[in-house]
Amino acid sequence: MEMLRTLASLFFCVYFVHSSPFESSIGARMEITENEVKTVTFNFTETDRPVKIIVRSSDTFIFSVIEGSRHNITNGESGNFTAYIRGEFLGRAEVHVFVNKLFKGTQLSNAIQGASDNESWYITENPVDVVVKRAESPLSTVFTSIVIVLVCLANIAMGCKTDLKEVKRTLKRPVAPITGLVSQFTLMPLVGTMQSPK
Repeated sequence: MEMLRTLASLFFCVYFVHSSPFESSIGARMEITENEVKTVTFNFTETDRPVKIIVRSSDTFIFSVIEGSRHNITNGESGNFTAYIRGEFLGRAEVHVFVNKLFKGTQLSNAIQGASDNESWYITENPVDVVVKRAESPLSTVFTSIVIVLVCLANIAMGCKTDLKEVKRTLKRPVAPITGLVSQFTLMPLVGTMQSPK
């Protein structure tokens, strides 16, 4: 019985330390770590007129476009262009592509910093979602390992101290456990969903 209780505590600990309920928004997605540089390649089809392109970060605090932020496409050209981005800080932001001509799938945008004021700029659909993750270091691995061990030991100690007679007595009239389970797994997720930003 003690061995089963220890295994249950260990599973609970490891499962909740490593789970990551992280979802991406709609569109292309890429992950980078802090101070890592990655390339983002955009394909384009043949155009009927010359086009200027500007690649921008929606939040330069999260990541920045360090090279390839401006491109010129000549009439009738097709192919691809590349921008280099560097992760700056933990978070999520988007790579936006702006063009100076109206095409299908673009919409008029506000003024772009660094662009000339006498041109209209249009933002393309489907930005690239960029997630910047924390760079792993030996110190963070040691810290995570110590926390896992301490939480597991706390769970094991709590399981060893549990009085089974008291548990059986509580389960005969399960008002408190049912109230806790309903609040934890029904009410709290509903409240969190209602208050989350759209």
